[in-house]
Parts: sequence; structure tokens; C-alpha cells
Amino acid sequence: LPRIQSNKKAKTERAKILNQLAKEFAARYCYSMREYREIKSSGKAHNFQKLITAQKYDEINFSTIPGIALNKMANSRFLANHNLIDRYMKWIETKGELNFNGYPYQLVHPTEVFDRNIIIKQTCDKQFDNLIATAKADNSIIKKNTLCVVDVSGSMKAMLPSSKSTTLYDIGVGLACYFAELNEGAFHNKAMVFSDVACPVTLPEGGISEKVRVFDEKTGFAFMNTNFQAVIDYIVNMRQTHPEIPLEDYPEVLLCVSDMQFDYTCRRKGGAASNIDAAMEKLLSAFPSEWVDNFKFIWWNVASNYGNLPSNMDHKNAIMMSGFDGASINFILGTTDENETPNKPVLTTEEVIKKALEQEILLNLKIAE
Repeated sequence: LPRIQSNKKAKTERAKILNQLAKEFAARYCYSMREYREIKSSGKAHNFQKLITAQKYDEINFSTIPGIALNKMANSRFLANHNLIDRYMKWIETKGELNFNGYPYQLVHPTEVFDRNIIIKQTCDKQFDNLIATAKADNSIIKKNTLCVVDVSGSMKAMLPSSKSTTLYDIGVGLACYFAELNEGAFHNKAMVFSDVACPVTLPEGGISEKVRVFDEKTGFAFMNTNFQAVIDYIVNMRQTHPEIPLEDYPEVLLCVSDMQFDYTCRRKGGAASNIDAAMEKLLSAFPSEWVDNFKFIWWNVASNYGNLPSNMDHKNAIMMSGFDGASINFILGTTDENETPNKPVLTTEEVIKKALEQEILLNLKIAE
């Protein structure tokens, strides 16, 4: 249930909408504001908050705390202020995974934070394990040769408009760790970063802290360029210098996570009009045309505030995505069933939109009279 706030405290558009919904729920079921708040606070998920309010810190059961709340607790001074560090560390050591229902970027911290704070490191690592386990339980496994490439140019240091601490880089790295871990093909735990040049990265198995370390080591933010063509140049050069590598070991899908501030592909008259046109020209110079015809681009926009798009609806080989939830990739790459049926082909932009709008929850929506 959404929380009822005073109109003065509901400052954002989201808060105003939730506040209005809460009041409508209460009115529909004839609850007073007090009755509504009592119902909202009666669930078990609020028990730890009641104990905190009563200052009964030693009675807190960490296993009952929702994942995001537990993450916030581990990232704050709460455990230290109430002498709970030892008890928390003994508890966390008994857990293989920790519940988490948030987004990958919420588990990303600079390497130095993980190095100096074992509580944050262990919490984030075990919550990332849970995020991956949950995805696999939902049959969300990337079977195609999908290579995630992450923009690490200077503009990715910008803050997410709705946050004072989360950068676009955090979102990109979180999604890359998530996708690379779920990829069971030739690019399992493989990714690539690019700014003015492209650089492949191999991620370790396990928690997110060591995966982030690899990205941080490859990223200096020294360059402002967002040269996506460097990724294509790397792949083409690999094909030209190592013709013995079979086509099956090359990516079928490039999943590019970026704020979409791409460099121009060329300035010559009559040159390629977009990054995807330039990329297809280069790929055709080194790969068979039937292979290039089936090559796909997924542009994952982490900013959504620039008009410099690398492709449009007419490009059959490209799809635009956005958001923080990596599970959305299922709309495009499909999932596997119990019989290990291969993933469905990558959809077109129009098919993705149609599939998204045909979700069961949206089909139940009705227009109010």
C-alpha cells in the first residue's frame, strides 16, 4: 500500500500520485486516515521498524528485513551506532544468499568502498547472488552470444537526475555484471568497455564486488569521447587478424549500455548517416553477408535525455531499450523452458512494443467511463 503523506511532503510527481492513490484506496473502503495507517503498518515486513522505534535493537531478526531495507541498513551507520556489527556479521556468514528485489545498480559501489567496508561487500555480493538466482529461477538465461558493451566516457560520470549519489556509470556497470553473469554462451562473464577505444573485460565468477573491480581498473574517465565504432573496429580487426576463429565464437547481439551521446561516425559527404549504418558497412567488409544480416544491436539508454539516437524504427537490426531492470531483456532475447528450448529470435522494435503492451496486467486495464 502507498503511504499517506501531507501534501507539503509529497514534493515529487511520483510522491503526489502515490499520495493520491493512497487516499483513494482509503476512501473506497471507508477507512479513516488512522485506520488506513494501522492496516499498512500491520504486516510482518514492518516488524523490524517497530523494534527500532521501541529501541529493541537486539531483538531485530535480520532474516525478516526486506532486501532493499537491509541494503540501506548495511550502507549506513545504523549497525555501528547500535553495536550490531558482530551479530550482523555472524548472521551473514551463515547465508549463501540475501534477499534482494531491487536493481543491479543499487549494489554497485566504487572498489575502495568494498575494500574498506566488509559489511557492504558481503551484503552486496550475497544480494547479487540472489538477484541472479531469482532470474535463473524465472528461466531468464541468455543463451545467445550476447556481448554487453558499456560506455565509460566522461559523460557517464553524470548523476542520475533522480539521485544525488548514483551515476550513469553505476547503472551501466550493474547491468553489465547482471547480463554477463546470466549469459551462458561464449560470452559468459565477458563484456567490453569503450570511450575513445574499446577494451574487452573478463569478469570473475561470484559476487558483484570483484566484477566492479575489473570495470574500475579498465575505466579512467580520462576521455570524453563516446566512440561506439571502436567496438566494431575491434570485432572487425579480430576477424581480419584471426580468420581461424569460427563465426560461432563471435557475438550475435551487441547489447550497448550508454547515455547515447555517441560521437559522429564520419564527416565526409555521403557517409553513413548513423552509428548502425557505419557499423553494418564495416561488418560487411569482414564477415559473410548472411551473418551480418542476422547481427543485432540492442541500445540500452540509461539517460533518456538526449536526442542523438544511433538508429531508428526502420532499422530491422536494432532495438531501443531503457530502464534499470535487466529482466526486461526477456522481451527481446526470450527465456528458456524446462526442456531447454533455445531462445526465441531477437524481435523487431515494433514486436517488442506490441509484446510489452500485451502483458496480462496491461490487458486488464479498462478505460474509466
